[in-house]
Amino acid sequence: MMRATTKATALLAALSLAACAVGPNFRLPFAPPRAQGKFDAAVRPVFDQSDTPSTWWRLYDDPNLDRLIARA
Repeated sequence: MMRATTKATALLAALSLAACAVGPNFRLPFAPPRAQGKFDAAVRPVFDQSDTPSTWWRLYDDPNLDRLIARA
C-alpha cells in the first residue's frame, strides 16, 4: 500500500511539474482586433478645458483633506 502511494505521489508531482513547462519557441496566439473604426473618445474631447476651482480639494468632500489643507 505504501509503495503504491509513493508511486502515485511521484507521478502526480511529475505531471504537475510538466504542466508548468512551456516550449522554447512559445508565442502568444495572434488575436485580431475586434472592432475596426474610430473610438468613441476620438470624437469627444478627452479633457475638460474649463478652469479648475481654487478650492479643488473640496470636490472630494473629505473632511480629513479639508483639515490638512487648512493646517498647511
